[in-house]
Amino acid sequence: MFIGRKAELQQLQQYIGGEPSVFLLYGKRRVGKTELIKEALKGRPFIYFQCYENTLSFNLQQFEMTLIRNGAIKERINADSFSQIFYYLNLLDQKFVIVIDEYSYLSTYTDGRIIDSDFQNICDNHLSNIHLILCGSQINIMSSLLNKENPLYGRIKNKLLLKELNYVEASYFYPNKSIHDKIAFYAVFGGSPFVLKQLNPSLSLKDNIMNTFLSTDNDVFDYAYRVLFTGLSTSLNIKELCSFIKNGKNTLSEIEDGLHVLKNGTMFKRLKTLVELQLIEKSNPINQLDNPKASTYELNDNAVRFFYTYVYPILSSLEIINKETLYENFIAKSLTTYISYRFEEQARKYFSLLSILGLRKDILAIGRYHYNDRIRKKSGEFDVALKLVDGTYTMIEVKYFKEEHLLSKSMRMEEIRQVEEIREIDVQNILFLCSSGYEDQDDRCIDPNSLYDFQF
Repeated sequence: MFIGRKAELQQLQQYIGGEPSVFLLYGKRRVGKTELIKEALKGRPFIYFQCYENTLSFNLQQFEMTLIRNGAIKERINADSFSQIFYYLNLLDQKFVIVIDEYSYLSTYTDGRIIDSDFQNICDNHLSNIHLILCGSQINIMSSLLNKENPLYGRIKNKLLLKELNYVEASYFYPNKSIHDKIAFYAVFGGSPFVLKQLNPSLSLKDNIMNTFLSTDNDVFDYAYRVLFTGLSTSLNIKELCSFIKNGKNTLSEIEDGLHVLKNGTMFKRLKTLVELQLIEKSNPINQLDNPKASTYELNDNAVRFFYTYVYPILSSLEIINKETLYENFIAKSLTTYISYRFEEQARKYFSLLSILGLRKDILAIGRYHYNDRIRKKSGEFDVALKLVDGTYTMIEVKYFKEEHLLSKSMRMEEIRQVEEIREIDVQNILFLCSSGYEDQDDRCIDPNSLYDFQF
């Protein structure tokens, strides 16, 4: 069953219903690109070809065989280029929808500029009866097709960078869970449809963790450990980097010190690559956007984050120790704290959705806020801060407690007092968001149920 993606689906369907042209669809592995295409083209004939990490001639041969199997051509053309094949297809009295997946593989054994120039010729001359969808998982290569220096520049009017499902869309995979559990499931498993399809919504969070992350033969284990990093250079030391960052956010200097690498720019370049691939996120506090020293890096995929926080350190034990023993001793004791950090991310997304949907028109920026009160010699960070259009700020204290633990009024008043002591910012309001609810609720308390009051 296809879940979510209404806006993306509409965009792709509008393209199919329009004039023949090229559509660029890209996103990291297992984010649901192929499923989106299948859903958008449901009921329509289309030709799907996934490129091979092999020579150009091999890919041309396989593409022609795919066309023969789909009845587009009767026999091999023995073409030397893709443009020759599209020239032939363009002469036929028939309309085609053609999907070329993992387009970047075509440059594995051939200069990418040659491939892109060939497809420039296709876009300019051979698409009068063809809707062509170029798809790929190597985000940096696919996005480079939009650069001015690329031969395809200006030819791609329709494009979509497909990202993970947000926390609301992800919850459609476990619709009958409580709000408290929905927050936890997203914190652990994230928004990859591939991962979410492996879950059993009738089982507890604990059982789903044991059945996926603690089972080496499970697809979720493989996704977090291997799939996302397939094709990346081993020089990136991605597993070592992920196991260092875990559930935190670190500056470049902290990462270099933690991994004991030279501060010569190499790690910065590696991180830049991983940011482009959407495996790592780089962010700044909203009051220090132009300060590179304030930039921090964190893992961008909750499933990968969970894996490298809890599973990677005990890999050698997975085949010899009982799963429940591993869960209780290495995961359960700190899981609530782990989820609380990820709940802050969901809170930021909640306010982003309110802004995007026009329900909060006073928000100018959303993010972390770093303060340094030199007079009182105090520094720290608010993990959820809203900068409003009038220049003031609203701070949100986000709490993830065990389900029976309510946020008391005394705790809220103490938080308010501490914030009011900070002199450097103009705080208009202080709000609270607690996963399990409140004692003596007032108008500063955000109903946790409202986090899921969206339709996608």
